[in-house]
Amino acid sequence: MEFIMSLWKKYKNFIIYCLIGFTGLSFDMGLFYVMFNMLHINYMLSNAASMSLGITNNFILNAFFNFKKTDKFFIRFLKFYLVGIFGILLSNLILYVFHDMLDMNANIVKAVSIVFIAILQFMLNRRLSFA
Repeated sequence: MEFIMSLWKKYKNFIIYCLIGFTGLSFDMGLFYVMFNMLHINYMLSNAASMSLGITNNFILNAFFNFKKTDKFFIRFLKFYLVGIFGILLSNLILYVFHDMLDMNANIVKAVSIVFIAILQFMLNRRLSFA
């Protein structure tokens, strides 16, 4: 039990970040699916819009429930969103390479790339947005 508590203490923010991220991921993947598969909107536009919804959701939940930093709310949101834009650009690049160039399914590419992007964004947001 002590080992579990030490892991919780050490990785608490990351664990909560991941749980919150799952809600943003749900919004992101859901909106992407609807826009790309049902409405036939370009995958890059669909990705940017769906990720923006996920980023906004994740910022609000992280600010209030994880990092508990609500001062300078707008400035923190801008920093968080800039990190998110980096994630959107990286995600679009990955989609371009694997979907356009290698003809892989865009839904699968997006789902797999989110893991890498989420870890990168956590490290950046912890240092920039919620420092």
